[in-house]
Parts: sequence; structure tokens; C-alpha cells
Amino acid sequence: MTPRVRTSIAAFGCALLLEAQTVGSVAGPIEIVMLQGEGAFNDAKRRSPSEVEVELRDARGAPLASVPVTFTLPKFGAGGVFEDGQATKTVATNTQGRASTRFRPNSTEGRFHIRITTAYQGEEAAALMAQTNTLAASRPITEQSKFGIKKLLLMGAAGAAMATILSTRGDSKSGNGTVTPTMTSATIGAISVGGPR
Repeated sequence: MTPRVRTSIAAFGCALLLEAQTVGSVAGPIEIVMLQGEGAFNDAKRRSPSEVEVELRDARGAPLASVPVTFTLPKFGAGGVFEDGQATKTVATNTQGRASTRFRPNSTEGRFHIRITTAYQGEEAAALMAQTNTLAASRPITEQSKFGIKKLLLMGAAGAAMATILSTRGDSKSGNGTVTPTMTSATIGAISVGGPR
């Protein structure tokens, strides 16, 4: 075999190896990274739109652009609909490998999952994003706080009055001619009622 032939074969082999490495670097597992929406609590009364966002990465951790990502909401129970009124929405990733969309939660309370699926060059990936619809965010917290504060104040005042009576009785039993009431501080939680210590 002449040196020229050997050189040609070697160059051809290197080209094949380089092509194989290039193809192999593109293919591989796809990673779905949750950026926004995981563990979110949605207002089931006002049904304000909620945004979800994910990022796709290849086996090397590089972002995957122009890849379709499908978001699917439950058909029954707690969940919602996307802006077009459907339970499924497909969005292509941008140059940063990110795909986002918005949906409007329904009025059903409970925990649910948004199914996220994608496929790229024969590789498929899926993930579940957990969210919860709740009416708690719509309840007037200020009114509950006012009621709780009033209740604590009444309990504190009653405790202070009882402590004052007991203290006065103790002074009268000691035989002193003058009875001097002693203000006793009663503390409940973060609210203190009574005189200074």
C-alpha cells in the first residue's frame, strides 16, 4: 500500500470519527428544568392567570432552541384552561431553550399536576409540575386577624383583672390597714395587657 493511499484512508477515518462524535453530542437525554410554576398556589376564586415556564437542556447541559414543548392540564377536578380555552398548549422554546405559557385556574380546590412533554431527535422527555388551587387566598385575612386580636385582648384583660383581685385579697389577709391593689402584667402570645413589670 502506497503512502498516498494510507494517508487518504487515515483522513477518511478521522472524518468518520469526527462526524460520529458530532452526531453523538447532539443526541442524548433531554432535561426539563422547572423555572416558574412548580409548587404554586392559585387563587381559585379570582382565577387570576398563572404563568409556567420550563427550560430544555441536552446531555451536555446546553439549551435546546426551537423545540416544541406541550403543557397538558387535567380534564377533571382541580386544574384550569389555557388562554385559548383548551387543556393542552404547545410552545416552542426560544434561543435560551425556554418555553412559557399562561393558564387560568378553575374554581375547584385541590392539588393537581401539569404534564410537560417534549421530543427532540428521537429523544423524549416528560415531567410533572405540581400546583394547587385554593380559596384561602381569597378569604379576608384582615377580618380574621381583627377577630383574633379582639379575642386575645379580652382574654388578656380578664387575666389581668383576676390577677389584681387575687393580689388585693392577699394584701388584706396580711392585716395591713391600707389595701394597695397591685397591677400584674398578663401576657398572651405577642399581646401584653397590664402595668409595667
